[in-house]
Amino acid sequence: MSFELGHIYSGYEFLDIVQRSKTEIAYRVRNTLTQQLELLRVLAHGIQLEDQQQVERFMREMKVHASLVHPNVVMFRNAMELERQLVLITELVEGPTLAERLTLGPLPWREAVGITRQALAGLACAHGLGIVHRNITPQHLTLTPSGVVKISGFEMAKTAASPQLTQIGTVVGSLKYIPPEQVKGSGTLDPRSDLYSLGIVLYETLLGRTPFESKIQFELMLAHVSEIPKPPSEVNPELPKALDAVV
Repeated sequence: MSFELGHIYSGYEFLDIVQRSKTEIAYRVRNTLTQQLELLRVLAHGIQLEDQQQVERFMREMKVHASLVHPNVVMFRNAMELERQLVLITELVEGPTLAERLTLGPLPWREAVGITRQALAGLACAHGLGIVHRNITPQHLTLTPSGVVKISGFEMAKTAASPQLTQIGTVVGSLKYIPPEQVKGSGTLDPRSDLYSLGIVLYETLLGRTPFESKIQFELMLAHVSEIPKPPSEVNPELPKALDAVV
């Protein structure tokens, strides 16, 4: 079944649909007990019935996200079975994603560094718990009106103890931000993989484009393995050269 807008289910009033994809639906809901607005995600009905691996991945995300408590990580609120469907409830973060902000062009370098430092703080919390995000992109960094950066997108996150749900050599995440060890087919990604992806994000935030761009997937993957990007200050001489080493 699908949840009907305007109805209340087990203390959650369904207000509207925030996002819909082939695999899941995200709703804006109101917790009728606390009156807080929250985000409720549920797998599409057909997925819950037919794709056991997707269900297992969703359950793994619930467990991973529940262990993360940090100001720069979207806050976990609840995970439950609602109307015989698995749902994951988190705080509702208002504000544009970094990807949406980048449609306007690159950011001033101090702002870019500030965003990256907050993202690093959130990742440090995850990495300290043995969690690797595996899909750091501008789409998964939300910029709140108060200036706080929130990391989301833990669908592909895993711990060392997590079951292997993706075949070795299978591409995980966006090719623009993929670490070279994953292109090479390594079965084990560690915190350095997230740092590589965040380095690509910082590069894009400074310059308005990623270091490697191609419409051909193979060329893009090969570039991560074999090419060295131009230093940011070489592309934009107004940027401090010290940032080159940081990126």
